[in-house]
Amino acid sequence: MTMVIKPDDLLKFSLNKPVLVILKNGEEVKGILRNYDDYINLTLETYTGEEGSRAGNKIIKGSKIMLISTQ
Repeated sequence: MTMVIKPDDLLKFSLNKPVLVILKNGEEVKGILRNYDDYINLTLETYTGEEGSRAGNKIIKGSKIMLISTQ
């Protein structure tokens, strides 16, 4: 029997944990997942991306996301 994991289940499990987000343009962003909505728009806190490490929040629009992975 195959277990099906819905995207919402994975995001609920990942709240307040480190995640890796790969964008459609190839950029990788790592941070702590603080919030998301029905459109998979994400709010990351204390993130690292091409511009370096930053404390604070970054909002990533769901239409720009190719992959979300727990770390």
